[in-house]
Parts: sequence; structure tokens; C-alpha cells
Amino acid sequence: MYRHIYDYKTASFFLKIAGVWGLTPIFLFLFTLYITGYIKKTIPKILISIVHVFCSIVFILAVFTDLFWKLDPLRHSWGYAYKAAHSNLLFLLCTNLLLSFIVLSQYYLIKYYFTVKDERKKSQIGYIVIGSFIPAVLSLIEFILVGLHYAIPDMTHFGISFMIGMISYSIIKHELFDLTPSTVGENIYDNVNDMAFISDTYGIIKSINNSLIQKMGYVSNELIGKSIDVFFESRDFGNKVLANIDELRVLTDQETSLKTKEGQNIIVSFSTALIKDKKGNFSGLLGIAKDITEKKKVEIEISNRLKIESIVASIATILVQSKKNMDEALREVIIRIGRVTKADASYLFLFSEDKKQMNTNCFWINEPYAKNYKDFNMFSYESDNLRWFFDRISNDNVIKIRDIAEIPEAAKNEKIESKIFGLNAFLVVPVKFENNLIGFLGLGNVALPKQWDNTEEVILKMLSNNISSYVNRRKAEVALEKNVQMQKLMNSLLELQLKDYALEKILELSLGLILEIKGFSREKKGVIFAYNEETNKFKMVATKNIDVKVLEKCNYLGSENCYCRQAITQGKLIFTSNIGEGHVIQHENMQEHGHYCVPIYSVNKIIGLLNIFLDKEYIHSVEDEEFLLSIANVLSGAIRNKEMEASKEKMRAHLIQSEKMSAIGQLAGGVAHEINNPMGVILGFSQILKTKIDINSPDYIAAQSIEREAVRCKKLIEDMLTFSRLPKKELEHTNINTLLSEIISIVKTQANVKDVEIETVFDSLLPHKKVNRNQLQQVIINLCNNAVDAMPKGGLLKIATRTIMAEGKPKEISIMISDSGLGMSEEVKSKIFEPFYTTKEVGKGTGLGLSIVYEIVKSHQGTIEVTSAPGNGAVFTIRFPVDD
Repeated sequence: MYRHIYDYKTASFFLKIAGVWGLTPIFLFLFTLYITGYIKKTIPKILISIVHVFCSIVFILAVFTDLFWKLDPLRHSWGYAYKAAHSNLLFLLCTNLLLSFIVLSQYYLIKYYFTVKDERKKSQIGYIVIGSFIPAVLSLIEFILVGLHYAIPDMTHFGISFMIGMISYSIIKHELFDLTPSTVGENIYDNVNDMAFISDTYGIIKSINNSLIQKMGYVSNELIGKSIDVFFESRDFGNKVLANIDELRVLTDQETSLKTKEGQNIIVSFSTALIKDKKGNFSGLLGIAKDITEKKKVEIEISNRLKIESIVASIATILVQSKKNMDEALREVIIRIGRVTKADASYLFLFSEDKKQMNTNCFWINEPYAKNYKDFNMFSYESDNLRWFFDRISNDNVIKIRDIAEIPEAAKNEKIESKIFGLNAFLVVPVKFENNLIGFLGLGNVALPKQWDNTEEVILKMLSNNISSYVNRRKAEVALEKNVQMQKLMNSLLELQLKDYALEKILELSLGLILEIKGFSREKKGVIFAYNEETNKFKMVATKNIDVKVLEKCNYLGSENCYCRQAITQGKLIFTSNIGEGHVIQHENMQEHGHYCVPIYSVNKIIGLLNIFLDKEYIHSVEDEEFLLSIANVLSGAIRNKEMEASKEKMRAHLIQSEKMSAIGQLAGGVAHEINNPMGVILGFSQILKTKIDINSPDYIAAQSIEREAVRCKKLIEDMLTFSRLPKKELEHTNINTLLSEIISIVKTQANVKDVEIETVFDSLLPHKKVNRNQLQQVIINLCNNAVDAMPKGGLLKIATRTIMAEGKPKEISIMISDSGLGMSEEVKSKIFEPFYTTKEVGKGTGLGLSIVYEIVKSHQGTIEVTSAPGNGAVFTIRFPVDD
């Protein structure tokens, strides 16, 4: 390329251009990496990038500066040449690097020559090796001669030209870049996504493809030369592959795991193929591993999902098909959840309407631990006492506690309750319906801490949705059913009021209907109390399934601390889920239970009480309260109606009695006047006759009998006159208690004779009353004498006074005289105040005593009533209105 150029600058330019041929070793190196495939196997991309950058730098320095060559053109006979500046460090460095590229190219070409199986490829590589070896040798000779200061022609250019010629010849003759089965197979092997390797007939790795390098994290030098069983996680599977090589058998789509350099597992579908030479002899093995890790994960996930959905569907079917009540159906579901998840315990808590309580009767624990739980179907917690837990559930958080020791200090109560509950680990998910928290569903481990997995969480979450829908539906059904039952009950209660039954029977039948409402108590127990004005106490008038001991202790509500008394004194409904030791009234073998105590109002006055017994830990609700208060209103109407009927009946009886007494009084007065004078004559002559007959004469006894009977008739006439025309005497302010004390001293002697004890209970705040003292004394003495006569074998005579209040003011004064005597029948009671009616023997009573008592009380604008039953004594109650 040298010409006779006598222009110095032109010569310098052409010499620089000639220096660019020095980049040829770099291009040769890149070309070598490409045709051998090592550019993808062993050479990092960063190194290739550095080569390209170096190539660009050399080109710029060689052409545009004097830094590289330090050209100093010299005139020779054939033209200009240059002399290298050997002191130039950059020149020496770059020259050595270029020689290194030539040496590396030779190394990779020769290595590839001895490994490639394709004969055509061998021939191609042979030409390229010879072509690249000549310029390398010439460049080395030239470099040495220049170093010895010999001026010689540029032999490097000749060598490079020779190399280019040899490469071009190889390309043209052997179609270097044309596709052949061998090149296609090699490209597929190198670029396929599946991991592949080639081993010899002894299972020693000879080659690995790019995919295997990338996914396994190895470089080829770390695997080539090793046995193929280094790949496999299972040593047995590696031995199986080696055994198949010995037996010339192949594997097809065998699932196994490969272990990466980092120790991770890759699930693959592994297949092998035998490699044969041109003569058909077995020369090696091709192994292909298809990565199915993600596929297996998806399959496992789908399988688990289907399994979970199957589990959830089978459990949810219980809720759909169960004909049991809600608690029993939920309890069955909880048992299934615990057994399916293989947990030690499973449970469902439902919140009260106000979220203040967490209640459950759906708790299951595995059999080995069940003996430690006396009653594991009843747990109740106050939400405020478990604030840490409640806040997280309310915020829709899943709570996973592997070990209760991990519960934070802020949840001290939760840790304590977990220990009491007997759990060392628990998993809880909230149960919500339309964003309203209604409870939580959980699993527990009793014996040891437990790491909860996602499967258990997913099952609980899916079932929580089924449970929330079921609970809401059942609550709606129960509410509807209760509404229907309540309407029927109200209708039935109102129909009962139209029956001509006594109040006690109406209340008893009403109580039976009330207790038929589902949900309150399995034993259907209840009581109705009604106010008794005579005793000023609430008396048990209707009962259902009540223990005899309760009947004995609670026949009348006393002042003891019981929930019924609290409901009356506080004037409001009282609820308790379980009576405790604070309930004073206790008896042997009393079962734990709850109560609804509902006062029955008439205007502003409590006239009764409805007491419903509840199952232990019964869950209170506002709907219950409204329901029971409505029932109390209906019962109030029944009591008021019967009281009004009784009042009307009393008024009618009093009116009839007054008319009867008036008629009899007029008759008695007329008869008494007509008989009084003749009886006076008979009495006078009998007394005269008695004085004229000898006392020992039989006629004296006859005269004495005439006198005695005449006196008796005279007394009877006087009583008749008293009855028909009570004397009008002045009224005076009297302390009734004092007057009664005076009277007691009069009747006490007779009472002592007949072994009758007198007991007094006086109201110290009893108002004074304007009365006729003599007449009132006559009334009390008469009643006391009758009471003593009714107790021939002794007994108790009780005299009591009481102030009856109304609207906060004294309304009436009550005097009660009771005995423990023989009592009387209904027929006797109906005639007791009629004139001339007596139960005493002939000659011992006129039958006018109680009639006179009746008239005296009536004349004071008072009333007198008697209550009695055979064998139960009698109670006479006198009421006077309080003076204005």
C-alpha cells in the first residue's frame, strides 16, 4: 500500500490510517466468540462492553492524535515509513493488549475445534485458525525487529490481509453462516428456555446451555467435568438417571427437583435423549429440564383452593340443611371446623347488640383436653375487659398468636384469659355482616404453640361469611317468628280477659302462654305476683314448673335482696344472666339460671310482677325487653279489669246488703215495738209469780224459766231496736291505735281462758279519725269475741292497723282482725252480715252481732270485708276514709 509520496502531511495521514489495522485483533476476538458461541456461555456481557469501549478509544487515539503511534515519517526509496517511539507507554500497553486478543482468539478457536462434533464446523475453524495464526506470527516478528531498530516493511498488514482472505474463503466454501441441522440444533440448545446439558456415556457433564446457567446460578466451569447427579435434590433420582444411561434407556417427563447453587429447589419435568455418532453408537446423553415450579405452585394452590372450597361447602351445607335451632346448628359447624383443621379447639363468639359482651355456647375442644373443661359451652366476656382484642377485631384485623407469650404487655387481660381458657396459641377472624361486626370465629391450640398457615386462615374467613349470613338470616327469622308469636300471644291474652274466669286463673293461663314463646328457657319456668291490699304484699298468684322450695320461700315478696324486689323498688325491668351468691333467697340443689323481672304498672302504681326464668348465660336483647313490657301492659289490663269487676261486685253487694238491712231494720223496729210491751208484762208477772211460790216447789222452776226467757226476749228486742235505729252520738278525733289497746285489755281475759294469744301490729303513723268511740268499741269487741269463739282449741288473734296511701297521701285507715280458727265456707261468708243468721248453737247467739257491726261501720262511711276458707281462719278488714 506504500506509494512514492513526497508530501510529508499526506504521508503522515496515510500512515495513521494504516495504523487502524491494529484493531483487527479485537474484531477477530469478537468474531471468534460469536462463531464458537462462547459469547453467551463464558464471557460476561460487561467484558464485551469493555472490549467495545477499548476498540473505540484505540481508533480515536490512532486517527486523530499522535499519542498512540508517535509517528515520525521517514523517507525511504519506496516512500515514507515510520519509526515507533518505544518509550511510549500507551503504545506498548495497547500493543500487548492487541496481541492478547489474538492469543485468546487462538485459544477459543482451538478449544472449539476439539469439542465441536460437526465436521464442517471443524473445517471452518481450521481455516480461521491458520488465517489468524499467520498475522499473529508476522506481527510478533515485526514488533521484535522494530524494537531492534531495523527499518522493515509493515508485515502486519500482509498478515491481516492473509487472515481476512482465509476467513473469507472459509465463509464462501463452507457456508459458515448458513443454517444446517447442526447449527440449528446448537442454536436451539443454547437459546431454548428449558435447562439442558450434555454428558458423556459415563454421566460426566460436557456442556450446559444458557438457560441452565441463568436459572441454576452456576457458571460452566463449576459444572463441566462433574457427574450429572449434582443437579438433583434427590440423590436417588440422580442414581436413576445414571442407571438409565448404563441401560441405554431414556426418561420422559419425570417430575423431580433441581437444587440451585444457592440451595433453592426448582421443580422440573425432566426428560433425556440418547446422542449417537455417525456410526449410530451411543456417544452421550442430552438432558432437558422444563421448569414447572410456577405451574406446580398454581396446581397446588388450585388443589388447596378446591379442597378448601369443598371443606367450606360441606360445612356450609350444615347451616343450609339443618333443621335445628341456631345454637345447635352453629355448635355442629364449630365441631366440624375444629376436626377438619385438626386444631385442638374451635369456637364462635357473638357480640351482644350493644357490643358490650362477647358470648358463646359454641365452643369445641378435642377429646384429650375436654375433661379439663366443666362447662365449655358457656363463656361470656365483657368487651371492655379485653380492649386490645376487641379493638383489633373491630378494625377487621386477623389475630394470629403463635404463642401466648408473644401477646403484648398492653393485652395483659387477654393473656390471663387465654391461660384460663387453656389455649397456648389462637387464630381469630372477625365475623361481619354488611360491615357490622357481629362476632369472631377462631381456632386454638392447647398443648403447644402453633404456627398458623394460610389454609386455616382462608377456611375461617370463608366460613365467617357463611356464618354471618346464617346468623343474620336466623335472627331475622327468629325476630319474624317472635313477632308472629307475640301477636298470637297478645290476641290469646286479650281473649282470656273476655272469659268469665277468676283473676288467678286468667294469670295462670296467661303465664302458660307466655312461657310457650321459644328462647327464654328450656324448662319453661315463670311466676306472676299480684299486689294484695289486705297484706300490703305481692302475692304469688300464678306459677309454672316452680320448685316447691321456691313456692315456700317466695309465696309473698318480702324485703329480702332478690331481683323481683329490686324490680319493684326501682320500678324498672331487671335482667340477670345468672343469679349469684348476692341473691339472698337460696335453696338446696338450686340450678344456675337467669331472670327477667318485669313490673306490671297501673298508671303510676305497680300492681304486679312477671318473673321469667332464663337459661344460664342467656343473651339479653332490647327486643326481649320491648316484648316483655308489652306483655306486662296486657296483664295490667287484665288485673285492672278484674279489680274493677270486683269493685263493682262489692258495690252491688253493699247496695243489696244496705237495702236488705234497711228493710229488715224497719221490720225489726216495728216487730220490736209490738212485742216489747207484752214481753214487759210477761216479765213483770213472772217475777211476781216467782215471789209467791215456794222455792222448793216444782212451780218455782217453771216461773224462773218464764223469767229467764222473758229476759232473753227483752234483750233480743233491744238488739233489734239497736239494729233498726242506731243511736246518734257525737263523733270525736280518736287515736285508733290507743282505742284498740284499751279494747284488747277488755278481751284479753276471755282470750287467756281459751288459750288464745293476741298479737298487735300497729302503724305508728296512722292518722287520727273522727269516730263514735262507743260504737267502734262495740264493733271491735264483737269481732274479737267471735274470733276467740272460732278458736276453741286456742290459736292466734292478730290485730293490725295500716295506712293505705294513694298518690303519696294517706287515703284510708285499715283495721284487720284475723284468727287462726276454723274458718268458714263461701256460703257462710255470703250470709255472715245478714240479721238473725248465726252459726252458733241455739241460745248462744241472736245473729244480730255482725249485722250491727256492719251498720256501725257503714254509718262511719266505712267498709268491712271478710276473707276466709275452711281450716284457714278468717280475716275481717275494716276501712275508713281519712278525714279531710
